[in-house]
Amino acid sequence: MSKLLVKGRQKLSGETYVQGAKNSALPILAATILTKGENVIYNCPELSDVDASSRILRYLGCEVERYNHTLLIKGDSVNRSDIPDEREV
Repeated sequence: MSKLLVKGRQKLSGETYVQGAKNSALPILAATILTKGENVIYNCPELSDVDASSRILRYLGCEVERYNHTLLIKGDSVNRSDIPDEREV
């Protein structure tokens, strides 16, 4: 693991882009069915696993919309508890 050593008492500032990770996104998507209202997930990677999870959430009754790397999920209308075969979603 690398580190950045800063000497001096100067204030640091700036921005960096952190790429979304599938291993973080999938559990967050699953957790949205436990909440009421609207969930906004920023910086969500465009991967087939994320798309499959979105289809499963829709099957369960959630409203799922994607805007580039942002997912908007409304879990208020979940009306199923079964998860189908991949062919049925």
